[in-house]
Amino acid sequence: MKKLLLLLLALLFLISCFSSGTADGGSGSEIVGNVEDDSTTVRALGWPVVNGKIFIFSITYEANTSMPYASYEPHAHTDSSGNFKLDSVKIGTYFIEANNNKGEAVTKKITISTNDDRYNAGTLLVKKVSSLACTVNTALPINESFTYTVYILGTRIYSKGDNTKLTLTFGDIPYGTYTVRFKFNYKGQDYIIDKPNVTFLPALVQSLSVDFFN
Repeated sequence: MKKLLLLLLALLFLISCFSSGTADGGSGSEIVGNVEDDSTTVRALGWPVVNGKIFIFSITYEANTSMPYASYEPHAHTDSSGNFKLDSVKIGTYFIEANNNKGEAVTKKITISTNDDRYNAGTLLVKKVSSLACTVNTALPINESFTYTVYILGTRIYSKGDNTKLTLTFGDIPYGTYTVRFKFNYKGQDYIIDKPNVTFLPALVQSLSVDFFN
């Protein structure tokens, strides 16, 4: 009887260990890819970005515009051939950002659907960057306080303003087409205004305006 009890306890312990080790669906996937530089006028085929910074971050902020990334620190660097590897990435949807150390970057959206797998992100071409100059038009009195944040959805780029700073200019936006999201907070309530299909061209400043209680 005592041996049977010990056997049952050992079995329960093994089941507990197995469950705790697999509750998250595994240790995560490995993501590999390559980064090339497309930010110069003349680019040799296969021009690698060496020691480029690789970031990966969740895109859940698209819905609630919370902080779009957890850290300024890169999660990996490219090697002498421009290759990179990210380990133990859990199931979910992410953006990978590659930076060439000259302030130029590219982002790519990926979805990891299974753990313990290998995902090839392919070649990421680092692009020339653009800038955004935005203006908030409002009829609110100047002493009516509000804050706002401008997000370039699909990137880590954002900037903040308030009722005393109705124009913002910020850069480091990889050229391409994005949704620009304005999140206002006025009297404790959030207001979100999206500007879809805003195209940023290399080395140019894109202008954008938005009406808020105007």
